[in-house]
Amino acid sequence: ELCDVDLYEDYDVKKIKDNLKDYLPSGIDIINAVISPGGRSLMSAVEIMEYEISIFDEILRDNFFRNLDNKICFRKKSKETEKEISFNDAIIDYRLEARPDKNQIRMKISAGGADSIRIDNIALSLSESVYDDFWKFKIVKVGQYGREGDGIIKIA
Repeated sequence: ELCDVDLYEDYDVKKIKDNLKDYLPSGIDIINAVISPGGRSLMSAVEIMEYEISIFDEILRDNFFRNLDNKICFRKKSKETEKEISFNDAIIDYRLEARPDKNQIRMKISAGGADSIRIDNIALSLSESVYDDFWKFKIVKVGQYGREGDGIIKIA
């Protein structure tokens, strides 16, 4: 996960990392600490999230891949509105993982913008499923990316 920390004076990044680790729960470590160039928040730099998705139900998996091939649109609901998001605006890229069970996919999705949709909503829409079936999925975040020019850069 990423975390923004606002500092109100100059501080050595290594000292921040060393001082904070004593206050974290067991099993949680700070892997890296950097000062964001230009004062931009780290979270605002994340524009793409990458997930590894496993589906443990054959019918849901078949629905998922069929709707992925058909590039279905998604519905995004907020408190005030509901709008349709195109497949290409929501999903940046996807690929099947070479696994013996053939039920894993890597997917990069838009994050933090008007056309972003949560990964659970994408998985449920593609599989034509409901939250009661969500135990039949395993979704793991494997990367966070930003955009630089025409390219994508890995943030975490």
